[in-house]
Amino acid sequence: MQVAATQASPSPASKQTRGALRSVLQANGLTPPPLKSAWTVGTASLVMYLFLIHSYKVPIVQEVLAIGIAGVLLFARPLRMAPSLTWYAAFLAWALITLPITPNVAVSWAAWVLAFKVWLIMFLVFNAVRTQGHLRLVMLAYLGFFALYPVRGTLFNFASGNESFGRYAWNFTFSNFNDLAALTIIPLGFAVDRLRSAEAKWVKLCALAGLLVLPFLVLITQSRGGMLGMAVFFIVLLARSRHRLRFIVALAAVGGIAVLFAPKAVMDRIVGMQYLTSTTTLSQSDASAEQRYQIALIAATVAKENPVLGVGIGAYPLAHARYALRRADWIGARGSRDSHNSYLHVLAENGVIGFGLFIMSFVTTLRELSRTARSVKNSQLPADKELRDRCLAFQATLAGLAVCGIFGTLDTMVFPFLLMAIIAAAVRMPRSGTAAVPAAVPAKSIPRFRGGWRPQSRAIAR
Repeated sequence: MQVAATQASPSPASKQTRGALRSVLQANGLTPPPLKSAWTVGTASLVMYLFLIHSYKVPIVQEVLAIGIAGVLLFARPLRMAPSLTWYAAFLAWALITLPITPNVAVSWAAWVLAFKVWLIMFLVFNAVRTQGHLRLVMLAYLGFFALYPVRGTLFNFASGNESFGRYAWNFTFSNFNDLAALTIIPLGFAVDRLRSAEAKWVKLCALAGLLVLPFLVLITQSRGGMLGMAVFFIVLLARSRHRLRFIVALAAVGGIAVLFAPKAVMDRIVGMQYLTSTTTLSQSDASAEQRYQIALIAATVAKENPVLGVGIGAYPLAHARYALRRADWIGARGSRDSHNSYLHVLAENGVIGFGLFIMSFVTTLRELSRTARSVKNSQLPADKELRDRCLAFQATLAGLAVCGIFGTLDTMVFPFLLMAIIAAAVRMPRSGTAAVPAAVPAKSIPRFRGGWRPQSRAIAR
């Protein structure tokens, strides 16, 4: 009777032991951090913001951001600044200094205000995402909203035959084929991270489905830049993966399924990319490629003739319209157009100084990823392995976006900067992998099993 009573009513010491073990398991990244405790004013505002920029349901973005930033300023301590935020702030300062020389101050001022809002969003993300629970919440929200809106909408258009010249996209920001393909690489990286992290089974299944659907989505956009960026993404993963053979088999399966269901026009466009290697064969690819080449020449000319100050932030379309009139063979690129190249766009608008400041915000992010990956390179702790895989997924995502930036003006979109702030927050989270098991918890109570670690008793896992 006495033994039965003891089993029915665990002692306080037993409860403390179980609580300590549970905290150690969560601290080492062996169980997914709970989402319930991840909700704060900052993260709730951030989740709402992600919903708005993916769905465009309610025009209250500024109000949501104001609440989130106010919550961070009031409750998040200490306030933080990442090197990427500092460099981007310096870029904004330079753009403000060069504002008076722009051909249209009103247009440039509006562009500067939008860029400053991007910095505020980065500040919100970096200060709101402080724990593994915060990171998990934001990444799952991003994946969920991307699946519910641009992915679902594009696949519905594909199933119903709602296309434009054989290409498929969705609405709003995601109505541009090249932008949709480029932005798909971000959730592709998040899906890889969730698949290789401690997660619930349903999340891993959804991430696996994403690795099948998202490459197919890039293919049906028929974006050459998106396909090249996705190829670079997978090449980086393959080159740095610890399980190359397994990854090659998975990649072959994903590629086979995507190509099997892709329209014939996709394969024709891929085959046509062989003519892009020379300016003399561009016309054999399609008219779009030749026009893009003319636009790139004009953007390069604008940047060359305004090397220091540029033409001013947001003023490139006006400059393009003037410069396109100079040569008769540029007739196909005349008008107020975009540069379709992030690097030429920033260089033409802000000069070499502004370009350097802008690029450094991404370079410092890559350096932080590399430094973090090296710091856990030889560690065998499960949490450190998870962090190493996360750094690899983020590095592959940035590499893919860097390639896509050659074919689109991603510098005017908020999504790459969201990714940059999430990365900066992820590499600064507490190094929980070095936490030691308390003395009250015997080492044998944490047995090893194939696939990870788990406690011996279900009661401990609850």
